[in-house]
Amino acid sequence: MNGNQILICVPNGILDIPFILGEKLYLYDLEKQKKYLINKRIGVYDDFGTTLTLAGDRIYYCEERADGESQIYEKEIGDAVKRKRILKRAESYTLDAGKIYYLTCRMTMDDGGILYQKERKNAEPEMSLKEILFWDHGRLYTGEDYLKEQKNIEPEILLEGSMEEILRLDHDRLYTWNNRSKEAIEMMKNGSSITRCPEIEDPVWIGYKDSEHYLIIETDKVICYDKEKKEKEYIAEGRKFSCTAKYDKEKERLYCSDMEMNFYWIDLKTKVMECYLSFRKEAETGNLFLGEYEADVYYCRDYLTVDITTLAADKEERYLFVYDYEGRQIRREKIKPRR
Repeated sequence: MNGNQILICVPNGILDIPFILGEKLYLYDLEKQKKYLINKRIGVYDDFGTTLTLAGDRIYYCEERADGESQIYEKEIGDAVKRKRILKRAESYTLDAGKIYYLTCRMTMDDGGILYQKERKNAEPEMSLKEILFWDHGRLYTGEDYLKEQKNIEPEILLEGSMEEILRLDHDRLYTWNNRSKEAIEMMKNGSSITRCPEIEDPVWIGYKDSEHYLIIETDKVICYDKEKKEKEYIAEGRKFSCTAKYDKEKERLYCSDMEMNFYWIDLKTKVMECYLSFRKEAETGNLFLGEYEADVYYCRDYLTVDITTLAADKEERYLFVYDYEGRQIRREKIKPRR
């Protein structure tokens, strides 16, 4: 997402046959309440993958190969054809103006998740059958590919350990979690000023509060960590929190939700937690639906946006809901399910 804009995908083709013939990618401007077609793909099973990111005039998306390896591609918004692969193997990633920061995939439970940074302009070459083929560390190269890769795309290690899943860039700081040492980690994006909060179990979100503190949401509690005193303050608990959140520095409110689609704001001064939107209550009044679902939640600058798909056995339905941060519904739109 970018300000009050998000990226959404809808299928091109018919849903009652064994495949979907490609996808359309839209830029959705929530403030203007308009969608703009950015690109479309028309091959069988040809989609834009998951983990869409909007950065200026470029989008980034992740495709997973049959062997489970994820590859990240960059595409200009106005270009319907060209794309370039910038990473061959990554688990989570985040971007700034010039670099991509990413965690390596863990191939076994003993492998470490290493945090790397790399210049976005240094794309990884696609494999080609040029010159002589040879193997190196279980990978197939040509002489030309190998030289390009070694010269142009060597990443820099920022942090070694066993980092997992969480990787966020917030106020020029990187946030992640070390599964092996059970530490939540804040570091400047150049690798300096590393601060570790110990004894953290299964966090779902980590982010900036101010220069002296950062916030950690575990599965059942919210923590504010004082970096100077090295102390944890428990802000809220008793809910099964989900993995998306937003901190409003001006209001000193943390916006978050639980796994039952109840949305809260938490006043970090008073520790008061208030539910400003409940999908369960909305369903009871007929504004929403009951049953199993899967959802993507976006905390935009001025709007909370929920992309939700029902999982009914006979028929899937997908809606895009837009709310303000007082819980008032701005828009409800039915769109085609991706599957």
